[in-house]
Amino acid sequence: MSSPWEEFGYEICDVGINGRDGLNKIRLHRPDLVMLDIRMPGLSGIDIVSQLKKENFTTKFIILTAYSSFSYAKRLMGLGIEHYLLKPVVETELIQVLNKIEQERLEEQKFQEQLAFYNQLNEERTLRALLEGMQDHLSESLLTKLEDKELQLVRICGNVHQHNDQWLIERVAEHTEQIKLIRKDDFNHLLFIQKGPAFIKQFLAKINRSFLENNGQKIILMVADPINHIEELPDAYKQIKELMDVHFCFSEERNFSLSAYNSRDERG
Repeated sequence: MSSPWEEFGYEICDVGINGRDGLNKIRLHRPDLVMLDIRMPGLSGIDIVSQLKKENFTTKFIILTAYSSFSYAKRLMGLGIEHYLLKPVVETELIQVLNKIEQERLEEQKFQEQLAFYNQLNEERTLRALLEGMQDHLSESLLTKLEDKELQLVRICGNVHQHNDQWLIERVAEHTEQIKLIRKDDFNHLLFIQKGPAFIKQFLAKINRSFLENNGQKIILMVADPINHIEELPDAYKQIKELMDVHFCFSEERNFSLSAYNSRDERG
């Protein structure tokens, strides 16, 4: 039988010579799909699936068996395996199974995308509430991420062009655990988590340069002082709003902070 793997986006990465060799090769390659015989020397197909489930593998399995008894089907269903074929395998039946697996994959992908979108919205909503001092709205998972971390809040001021806005989203996504994008009061804010001054300075310089090169946009970055506790975030946000009231006196500054303001004030 000529198997239609390529038609469904698969390629054969390896073949196991027995059950134990197959298990080791699955661990090595971590494939998307595995076809297993239910009876093999060393380990059975059921043994392999059971072990991989314990190791949290998300691989899809097709079990091949010469047995059509209900007891085997029941054991497979108990492991969450719905796809099995009786030997000898008929190509049309294999194609039907592959179509079902592809549909499952698409549905799982859609669910994960929806879940990620929901989590992002929920996280941003939580962060906005935290900036306002509403700590009761803070989720436990986010609390763990931010607890005992050095934080620094930055506001991007200027009419951000759509292209630059997308560029910013993509750059933040590259550092999703260290930078959070918060939209509040018609401004984009960046919350840096456990990032040193050198990284933050470089990242902000990249924003300034990219915005200017792409659409000739000049922006001003309001930089709050670093803080060490999430309870201080409302103070950092208040500091940024205070900087907004005085930055027009220092229009040549692209990155404006309280320390820069105090320095100018002392010299003045």
